[in-house]
Amino acid sequence: MASSDDHYFITGVQDDLDPNRENSLREVPVRMDVDEWFLSQDPIHIKQCALFFPAFWAFSQTSPHERLSWFQMAGIHGKPFVAWDEDAQEGKTESGYCTHNSILFTTWHRPYMLLWEQVIYEMMKKEAGKFDEQDREQLLEAAKSWRFPFWDWALKKQGPGKGGKYDYHIPLVIQVEEVYIRSPAGFSTVKNAFYQYNMPGGVTMGDESLKNPIDPENPLKDLRITSNTGKTYSGQKHTLPYDNCSSTSRYAEGHGSIDNNWIKGKQNNKRIEHAMRGYEWDPVSNTDNEDKKTRDRQRGKLTASLREAFYRVLTIERFEDFSTKRMPDMEPEPKSGPGYNQKGYAFDSLENIRDDLHGWCGGDVTTINNGIALLGHMSDVTVAAFDPIFWLHYCNIDRLFAMWQMLHDDQWFSDTDIRTKDEGNFWIRAGHPFKSTDELRPFRDENGEYHTSNAVWEVTRSGYTYPGLEKWLYLKPDGTYNKEGHLDVLRRTLSDNYNASWEAVQASHFSQVIQGQNGLPVLSFGEYKENAMDK
Repeated sequence: MASSDDHYFITGVQDDLDPNRENSLREVPVRMDVDEWFLSQDPIHIKQCALFFPAFWAFSQTSPHERLSWFQMAGIHGKPFVAWDEDAQEGKTESGYCTHNSILFTTWHRPYMLLWEQVIYEMMKKEAGKFDEQDREQLLEAAKSWRFPFWDWALKKQGPGKGGKYDYHIPLVIQVEEVYIRSPAGFSTVKNAFYQYNMPGGVTMGDESLKNPIDPENPLKDLRITSNTGKTYSGQKHTLPYDNCSSTSRYAEGHGSIDNNWIKGKQNNKRIEHAMRGYEWDPVSNTDNEDKKTRDRQRGKLTASLREAFYRVLTIERFEDFSTKRMPDMEPEPKSGPGYNQKGYAFDSLENIRDDLHGWCGGDVTTINNGIALLGHMSDVTVAAFDPIFWLHYCNIDRLFAMWQMLHDDQWFSDTDIRTKDEGNFWIRAGHPFKSTDELRPFRDENGEYHTSNAVWEVTRSGYTYPGLEKWLYLKPDGTYNKEGHLDVLRRTLSDNYNASWEAVQASHFSQVIQGQNGLPVLSFGEYKENAMDK
C-alpha cells in the first residue's frame, strides 16, 4: 500500500484482524512449516496454494524496474547497492541495506520479511479475480489466514516412503519445477518459483536493460548486478561472475567456466541435506583448495547436531549475545573481512547459526580457472536474497527470534554494550551507536515513518505468529494471560523437538550440565570429543 508521497507502507497482513494492534492477546494467523502447508489436504490450504503459486511466479517475473518486484526487493539485502523506496543516494559504505555482524541483525530482517509477505499477499488477491464469483469469495477468505511459511531446518522429519528415516531434510517444495494446484479451469500444473529464481525475460543479472531507462548513466539508479571478487584462505584471488547469471544456483558446478549450468542455474539440493546431517562447514567440498578443506572440514563438530545448536541458541540470556555474532568488548571494524571480530560457532548467536545455513545452501567456491570461480548465491551475502530458499530460511530465523523473545521477554538493547556501535552499511554510518528507537531503513510503517526495533518487537502487532506462541490459547479463568503455563508447554515442546538426548550429550563428553535461564538446560563446553553423537 502506498502513501500520498508514494512510499510503501509495511504493516503486515491485517485483513479482518482485531484493529487494536496493541492487544497482547490478539488472535492472528500462524506462519506454518512449508512442507506441512504445501502437503496439507485441508481445503483452506488447498485454496491458498491455488492463489499463492501463480502469484509467486508472477511476482518473480515482475519487471526489475518495478519497486515491488522480486528483483528489487531481493536487492535491498545486498546488490545492487542502490536506494530502495528512498531518494537516489550514495551509500554510507559500499554495501546493501542488510545488517550483519550487527546488533540489528534480528530486528532489521523482521520488517524485511513482512515486506515480502505483504507484497505476495496482495498479488494473491489479484489472482483470485481470475476465478468465478463464488470461488473468488472462498479463495479470498482462505487467503486472509495465509502467511509466508518457514523451513524448520533444525527439526528431524521422516523421509519419504514407508519407513523413511528421521533426519534433516530440505523442503519438498523447492525440489520441483512445477506444482499441481487448483486453477480456474479445474486443476493444472504451474511453474514453481520456489525451485529457483529466474530473471524476467531470461536476461542476465548484469544486462544493460537494467540501467535506468530515464537516466541510464546515473550509477545511483543502475540496477545491474556486478561480479564479486574473493580470495581463498591461501590468498588466491578470483572473480565470481554473478553478472552472467540469469538464474540462481545451489552448489554451483564447474571449473570456473561460465557455461549453461552457471547461466541457467544448478540446484544440487541433496548436498544441502548432506551438509546439514554432517553439521560440518564444508562436508561435500566442491573445491580443489586444500587449505580450505583442512581448515573447516570438522569445524561444526563442536556441537552434537543442528537441532542441538538451535536449542542452545534459545538458552542465551542477553539480547546482544543472542542477536549478533560480533565479539563482545571490541570496537567495530568496517571492511575488516570475513571472520574478523566474530564469535566462532553457531551456538554462540542466532546470526551464526544463520550463517551456517547460508553456506550449506550455497556451497563452496568451485575450482578457480583463469581467475574465475563459481559460488551458489546463498553463500554470498550480496546476492543471497535472490534465491527463494533465503526467504524460507529467514522466516525460520524470525521464528527462532520470536521464541527467544517469549523466553526472555525482559531482555533488550543495552546502551552500555559496545556492540551497539555498528560497522556500517548502505544507510548506517560506521560507528553509529544504535538504540531500539533508531530507524530500520528503508522500511516504513503505516504512518510513513521508518520502522524501529521497538515497533517490531511484538509479532502479533504485525499480523502473524508461530506455532506454539499463540498467547490467546493460554488464558486463566478470569481471561488474563497464563504466562507460566504457556512457557512450561513451550519449554517442553522445544526440549522434545530440539534437545538431543542426554546420552548424546554424555557421548560428546561435555563437562557439565547446568540449569539455564527460565528452566532451559545450558551445556557447558568443557571437554570435547570429536565424534559427538545425535541419536
